[in-house]
Amino acid sequence: MQKLAEGSENQVVVPDWLNYQARYSSDRLALGCGDRAWSFAQLELAVNQTSASFQQIHPNAKIALLSKNCGEMLLNLLAIARYGSTAILLNSRLSPIELTAQIAHSGASCLLYDPALSALVEQIDFANCQAFSHSPPQPRAAPEQLAQIDLNRVQGIMFSSGTTGQPKPIPLTFGQHYHSALALGMRLGFTSSDRILICLPLFHVGGLAQVWRSLIWGMGMVLLPSFQPQLVQAAIAQVTHISLVPTMLARILAHPGFDPLPWQRLRCILLGGAAPPPELVQTCLELKLPIALSYGMTEAASTVSLITPLELAQSPHLSNSVGQPLICNQVKIAEGEIWLQGSNLNGSGWYASGDLGYFDPQNYLHVLQRSTDLIISGGENIYPREIELILLTHAAIADACVVAQTDPVWGQSVGAVMVCAEALSLEQVQDYCLSQGLAKFKLPKVIKCLEQLPQTATGKIDRTAVQKILAQAQ
Repeated sequence: MQKLAEGSENQVVVPDWLNYQARYSSDRLALGCGDRAWSFAQLELAVNQTSASFQQIHPNAKIALLSKNCGEMLLNLLAIARYGSTAILLNSRLSPIELTAQIAHSGASCLLYDPALSALVEQIDFANCQAFSHSPPQPRAAPEQLAQIDLNRVQGIMFSSGTTGQPKPIPLTFGQHYHSALALGMRLGFTSSDRILICLPLFHVGGLAQVWRSLIWGMGMVLLPSFQPQLVQAAIAQVTHISLVPTMLARILAHPGFDPLPWQRLRCILLGGAAPPPELVQTCLELKLPIALSYGMTEAASTVSLITPLELAQSPHLSNSVGQPLICNQVKIAEGEIWLQGSNLNGSGWYASGDLGYFDPQNYLHVLQRSTDLIISGGENIYPREIELILLTHAAIADACVVAQTDPVWGQSVGAVMVCAEALSLEQVQDYCLSQGLAKFKLPKVIKCLEQLPQTATGKIDRTAVQKILAQAQ
């Protein structure tokens, strides 16, 4: 194993997480994917063999990954870390034009892709980047491997999901992943006997973070190719933890094959990525499902604040909060905006989250809205979430998203896209909102009913797409 240079400046080293588990928990399950399984020792060997194929690539190079969830993607992800390169995680649902731009912007010199995405790859314009199906040609000899991890080194570059604009590249260090995983494990009580079901895409921080948590805490991973309610239900009895966005959990509960028993036996269902509808939280509490509500972001390597299943069960009135900050970060409110600072963020200063929120008297954090989602009409602040919650109490409205629309008189006005069980007119929607106590200046001025709200790859509502739909409807 290659040793990091002693006395090197700006290095903070810890044992390589996978190598550590392979030494001390060699026979325990590390990864299950379909009909294949790896112990920690077997995964260590497979990662070494995969990283050996990178010899022709400069160790400091950036290697892009374009793949659906699969064993090969995970092996490549870990091998890139072992080799000393930086991973560029690409969204497989993007268009060729978007992927071309992201690859060029990232400076990746190599692309490893899933053969199932060959048709997509053929449409990407490669300038200074070589493309290989999952791994480069095998070398003659294996290079020495890193036995340690430098926490200050950049592990990967992720692109934000772009729900309110163009995706932006966000570098994440091993240290950010490390401190985030330790803090979350302390809050939720991770043990090496736990297993995590990963159905979020690995190119999203919600999926990626679960990989590092598993290796750091010695937990087994069960990796699904994608989120499908029937696949999740079939695998849920094998694990103790799962992370989902609210729309995913809603689809699971509505699925004909849903069986609450294995879900009740879980240690934690971690919900994040978006605010869950109150009725979803209430249903989970009634079913005695161990849900944890969280607040996080890519810049913080996932979770910032969390309310645990036990806290929710004992204090259901706190179900509109996202709990208290993890020990790895500090949170403050400045002029209504949430600011963050901590070891799970890149840099030592305070970071403006762009989210609006407040702390209640018990020091539980409440997230109101993205500041970019705020609607300002005639100088009045309008919170879309307030209107969405009212719309969701209507018997015919299953889902709703409220966004700003350009208004020639007021600057901005309210628009709403809804999933409706029956046709609703604008007047009917406005009358209902008024009956629920909504002020007249907050009423939707344009509406559109759809069979399903547009979503990003991770199940979040795509607010940019919603705005475009409403603009076309006017």
